[in-house]
Amino acid sequence: MRRVVLRIIPLLCLAGLFSCEDGPVSDENWTPEIVSVESQPSANSARLKATLSSELQAVCEYGFYYGSDKESLEKVAALPDEKSFTAELKGLEASTKYFFKAYITNGKTYIYSDMSEFTTRESYDFLSIGAEPEAERAVLTASLKNVPQNIIGAGFYYGVSEEEMRPCPGQMDSNTITLAIEGLSPETQYSFRAYLITQYGEVLSVMSSFRTLSGNVSFKAEIEVVEASASDSHAEMEAFVSGNADEVTVCGFYYGTDPTRLRKSLSAISEGSFYLNVSGLTPGTRYFYKAFISNGESEKTSALYYFDTEKDYEFVRVAVRNVEGTYIMEAELSQVPDEGMAYGFMYGVNASQTISCAATLEGSTIRAEVTGLPYDTEYLFRAYLSQGDSHKTSSWGMFQTMPAPSDGGQQGGSDPSGGDGGDSGEKPDTGGGEVDDPDPDNIVFADRFVKEMCVARFDTDGDGELSYSEAAAVTHIPAIHEYFGYHELITSFDELQYFTSLKTADFYGCSRLTSIVLPESVREVGGAGVVLAACTSLTDVTLPAGLERLTYHGFTYCHAIEHIALPTGLRHISDFAFDECKSLKEIDIPYTVDWVSESAFARCVSLEKFSGRYASSDGKFLIVAGTVVALAPHGVSRLEIPFGTVGLGSYLCDSCMELTTVVLPQSVETIGYNAFIACYNLEKFSGRYASQDGRCLIVDGAAKAFAPKGIEAYTIDCCTIDCAFSGCATIKELSFGPSVEEIHEHALFNCKDLTSVTFNSPQPPTVYPGTSLALEPGTIIHVPAASLEAYRTAPGWSAYAHRMLGF
Repeated sequence: MRRVVLRIIPLLCLAGLFSCEDGPVSDENWTPEIVSVESQPSANSARLKATLSSELQAVCEYGFYYGSDKESLEKVAALPDEKSFTAELKGLEASTKYFFKAYITNGKTYIYSDMSEFTTRESYDFLSIGAEPEAERAVLTASLKNVPQNIIGAGFYYGVSEEEMRPCPGQMDSNTITLAIEGLSPETQYSFRAYLITQYGEVLSVMSSFRTLSGNVSFKAEIEVVEASASDSHAEMEAFVSGNADEVTVCGFYYGTDPTRLRKSLSAISEGSFYLNVSGLTPGTRYFYKAFISNGESEKTSALYYFDTEKDYEFVRVAVRNVEGTYIMEAELSQVPDEGMAYGFMYGVNASQTISCAATLEGSTIRAEVTGLPYDTEYLFRAYLSQGDSHKTSSWGMFQTMPAPSDGGQQGGSDPSGGDGGDSGEKPDTGGGEVDDPDPDNIVFADRFVKEMCVARFDTDGDGELSYSEAAAVTHIPAIHEYFGYHELITSFDELQYFTSLKTADFYGCSRLTSIVLPESVREVGGAGVVLAACTSLTDVTLPAGLERLTYHGFTYCHAIEHIALPTGLRHISDFAFDECKSLKEIDIPYTVDWVSESAFARCVSLEKFSGRYASSDGKFLIVAGTVVALAPHGVSRLEIPFGTVGLGSYLCDSCMELTTVVLPQSVETIGYNAFIACYNLEKFSGRYASQDGRCLIVDGAAKAFAPKGIEAYTIDCCTIDCAFSGCATIKELSFGPSVEEIHEHALFNCKDLTSVTFNSPQPPTVYPGTSLALEPGTIIHVPAASLEAYRTAPGWSAYAHRMLGF
């Protein structure tokens, strides 16, 4: 039986009622009785009520015990009401017998009612509902999850609108209700829903609809839907066409969370079947869907089905506590796991040497206890949660076992590192002499995981240490994630400075690394040098004096860096070198730098000031050869480009969420790729290249930028669709005039809410060679009906042929 979810009611301390804090009442002065108990069950819940012989005076606690096992009852608190109290039970099993009894206490004596019982009602869940329409008739069907019992009646409500629907009894066969309706009007939309009449009342399905066919068209193709498969944010729907599949000219699916307002997405039929992949779904949500086919004049739809996306679980807390030598590992999840999911912990002395241990689940908390670990030993641990092919783990945590007692006693037990668990935490007795000082030729590492990694790879003499000479011989450190998962563990690597021959190293994704000192041998950070990208906790970096280049993936996604000193001698800062360093506040460009590329400081949203070479007088811009290549956007809502500027660099204002207005001087000649992408609060452009409505920048007939704030539908006529609408996540409808001749790469990329795009050009615009429109799966393309075939077969367009409709 699944665990019951309760709505726990806090006990009330009402004025005039007895409080347990006053002490128990003597039994001779306390004579209430529980006169009666009653229950009102539904399929998955129940309301319990107990009535007393007198008011709830001198009662300090009251409630119920209940459960499906008479010998193992759970306790639930209740709400008072003069001479009675009630409790609500949620999450019960349908068609199940439950036992319960009421209790009251004065803090000393408990009074119980007799044991009573109730049986939850049968669950009537509709699995699907659908229609097979013809011109003047339709067959309605509804399937239930289980074969219902004790049914008084079943059928359908239907009509041309919800207000005009009327009931009509249907035929009940096993778990399916069927109704054949005659005398319908051709080419008419009807609403309908199924109903059941039980001894407890009426049960209704969700609302659905169908459209009757044309009176002079015989559309014989039929649809069979395959059960959808879904993950937490993705689903795949599939359907087969039987009969004359050649009749079908358009097909696809309707889907959404509201069965009365489904979104339409087109698909392509191939060998009698078609499917639809959708992404960006909400985890833990029920979606309804139905397939449709059309011959250009009439449309048929399947029954309405549903699927549930998986829940998205996150580990919000992972910790260990020591209780007298028992180590209790706990992991708190963002929500209670579903039944049937596996959970537990893995632990060991390093990430490559772990064992699993059994755990218990209490609400959303996974808990496990481990005993018998050796003294003075560090352990790694992580929690896991899995179901089928889905597997999720927490980040690695670490704990150290307690020190050995002075009497030499042992914790005992087994050791996941492979030892016997007895003495592995203590150093051997060397006769009572002093312990030797560390070998001065060996590096002392602050982070033991860094030491383990380095010794495993670079200890050439096998002494379990890394000497300065061994470090100096290393020229290349490959991706840290190849070293047993150490990329999740290391926190500092200042000792890298002793690797004096090092040229390249890959620390990508070392999410806990906070500090690192690079050796003087390094000439490049990023690219083919030392990669520090996605070190999201990195705050302290010491760069070598001889550093020459900061290139791609140098510090990309280093979210925690606020300040960094660039060495004198640096010559080149390349594309995306500091991309999304979103805590970076100030940066001084050495005067030895001879080039700063566009996008070098893209998405540095906290950047307040530039200084040094190429910095403008107000510190807000870096201007190289007349082009603004970087912006310090923090606090900027109105952006006025300095007069004399000839160009705006690519990704200049990427993700500048404070930006609302941009003013361009007449000196500007070029605007780079995605210069204003993801500026979701941008409302207006003015100055050179601004469109009449202030919403677009149009350079030589090409739409280069768009101000999307408050706009869901937009119409524009230009020669070229460049990057203006790329990343416009909120736009829903776009219409392009007949002048469009060319569409550039990713012109409509990541327009997540775009449902409809219309092209009025009689000839398909040329799509940038080797690319596509990059449309989202649900976007429908409208083109002139006379040009429909030309669009469907044109290079760059044919992949979207199944989504095109003529007008």
